[in-house]
Amino acid sequence: MQLLNHISFLSKVSAPAARQLRDSFAVVLSRLKENPYQFPIDQVFAQLNLPYRKALFDVRYKVLFTVEDDVVFIDSVVDCRQQTQV
Repeated sequence: MQLLNHISFLSKVSAPAARQLRDSFAVVLSRLKENPYQFPIDQVFAQLNLPYRKALFDVRYKVLFTVEDDVVFIDSVVDCRQQTQV
């Protein structure tokens, strides 16, 4: 849902930029499927003893996810320009 909101907003400003965001996310999904452990642990969540990893894409976006028994659970797609609360 978050990704759809980001793409929807961006498409109102620039359709090519929205397609670029979509395509960049598709690359991240492919890389997650290959090996989710190639992405680092997110240090903010590590301080809270939460096992989140992060995948950065399209310059300013971050995917937060966990891995359990070879299953990847994407919990959030964050626009890193926005202030987030932990």
